[in-house]
Amino acid sequence: MQQIKKYIMHVIDRIKRSITAKMFIITMVVFISFLIITLTSQRMLFENAYYNQKESDIKSNVLKFKNTLTTANDESEILGSIAKFESQYKTSVAVMNTQTNLIVYFKTNSEVVDNNNRNMFNYIVRTIQGDGDLITKLVNNEQITISFTDSKGDTKYLASAVMDGSNIIMGYTSLQYVQEAVTVIGTFYKYFFIIAILLIVVLCFIYSRFITKPLRRINKVATQMSGMDFSERCIVKSKDELGNLGNTMNFLGENLNDALTSLKDVNSKLQEDIDKERKIENMRKEFIADVSHELKTPITLIKGYTEGIKDGIFVEESLDSSLEVILQEADKMGNLVKDMLELSSLESGKIELNKEDFELDELIRNVLKKLSHSIDSKEIQVETKLFSCKTAGEVFKLDQVVTNFLTNAIRHTPVGGKINIAMNQVADGVSVEFENSGSPIEDKELNKIWDKFYKVDKSRNRKEGGTGLGLSIVKNIIELHGGTYGVMNTDIGVKFYFTLPKGISENREI
Repeated sequence: MQQIKKYIMHVIDRIKRSITAKMFIITMVVFISFLIITLTSQRMLFENAYYNQKESDIKSNVLKFKNTLTTANDESEILGSIAKFESQYKTSVAVMNTQTNLIVYFKTNSEVVDNNNRNMFNYIVRTIQGDGDLITKLVNNEQITISFTDSKGDTKYLASAVMDGSNIIMGYTSLQYVQEAVTVIGTFYKYFFIIAILLIVVLCFIYSRFITKPLRRINKVATQMSGMDFSERCIVKSKDELGNLGNTMNFLGENLNDALTSLKDVNSKLQEDIDKERKIENMRKEFIADVSHELKTPITLIKGYTEGIKDGIFVEESLDSSLEVILQEADKMGNLVKDMLELSSLESGKIELNKEDFELDELIRNVLKKLSHSIDSKEIQVETKLFSCKTAGEVFKLDQVVTNFLTNAIRHTPVGGKINIAMNQVADGVSVEFENSGSPIEDKELNKIWDKFYKVDKSRNRKEGGTGLGLSIVKNIIELHGGTYGVMNTDIGVKFYFTLPKGISENREI
């Protein structure tokens, strides 16, 4: 019971939420109600109309017989006229003399029919004689009409009578045909009602779906629009109010979609600007913090040694070494400031390169000669694979790139280690690789080493360490030349590489 109630509530809720269901039910109820009223009215009106018609016919036939009786010459003509009314009008007629109470009617030589006629006319006479109003109407020459049923109560009859001098002219007819017709119509209406109900249900379903189809499309589009999705369009081909509403929804959707797209673009650009400003601000803060950190140590050392010299703490033998420390720290500060200025200039994007074609292999050899002392002091074995290759670029800045990569490799190669330098032809130019033996870089550190002031070896001593800006400078110089760069761990250690577009090149193994 609870499940049935729950299901009914579910159906009611569905009907409340669906205009198609509402239209289907309302239309079906209207048509079924109209059908019931129509069929019921027709049946009732048919029976009454048929009865009224039979009443009019019996009255007319009795009056016709009265006129025939007036013009008859003898009894045989009267009997012939009675027989004619019986066969032609389906009306049994008779004449009763009020003085002798003798009833004259047509005999068919059928005992059943004749007995029935005799009994019927006797019943009509008794009914008239037993009703004073009927007698009064007859005396006043008014035609009377009565209805009755047979002794079994199965068949209804309709009778009429009128006075003609001392005679009463009577006639009756059976209403069995009316009853049969009403019964047939009732049976017909039952089947017609069932078929009509089925047709109404089907047609109402089709009608409701057809009428509400544009509304359902518009509702779907409106629902999507409420979720900020303006890609759907109303496809309504009609030119009525629904078609106009669909076109209006499409127009609104297009305008809102354009406005939303424009707003998204503006917001995206604004977000990019905000992110860029935030990134610049973070970089500025980090830069100031890193510079402060890098300058703090040399300033502290210079101040400490200077105060010591001023206070006469150092003896004459250690005075030179103290001054040497001060000079070294000053040089480091100078290099740091120089690197910061150069990096700032590179990152501004306003530098114009003085490009020229030069031999890249010769540049690498010159840097090797320049750093040969550092290589020999650590007993590092250097293997090169170079070939003659001209490329376009600013020689001074590319010299910085090679120097930084090679210096970085020397710094992280252990004593007695190995450095491999190789040039390779690539699709868009030439690549240069610097591979040194030693400890690999952790994967999480690989993408960070190009950041300013980032040092992989946090425990590196100050004497061997750089400013932490070298790789950042290298990155910007290579990008200015339209090249690429990268780093990866290898089987023996770490490999740094960069690529440059070629100038006029010739391949010749060195």
